[in-house]
Amino acid sequence: MSKEKQDSSGFMAGLVLGAIVGGAMALFLGGEEGDEVRKNLKKRGKNVFKNLGFLIDETINEGTGALEETKGEVKQVVTESKEEMEKAVDVVKDEGRRSVRRFFKRAGKRLS
Repeated sequence: MSKEKQDSSGFMAGLVLGAIVGGAMALFLGGEEGDEVRKNLKKRGKNVFKNLGFLIDETINEGTGALEETKGEVKQVVTESKEEMEKAVDVVKDEGRRSVRRFFKRAGKRLS
């Protein structure tokens, strides 16, 4: 797992846990009436989910960008590897032809 994924998943977990703990503390430590506490919690909850949605969208966009970047890098590596393999195959073919010619030359036979 990449460091960026670990950082963002840890952040998301911290955000959710912080919202839960903050809500509980506001409920128990606040000097407000029950209806007022519920109204404030509902308002804060909407803000948390709104921000959470934004963070999820941002994370998806970053992941998509990283995926596209990796895809481009993989294509480049594959292309370079293919070119190197083609060169290696040509070298092996040439060396094989030379070896066959040397063999027949030593054997005194003519290669057509």
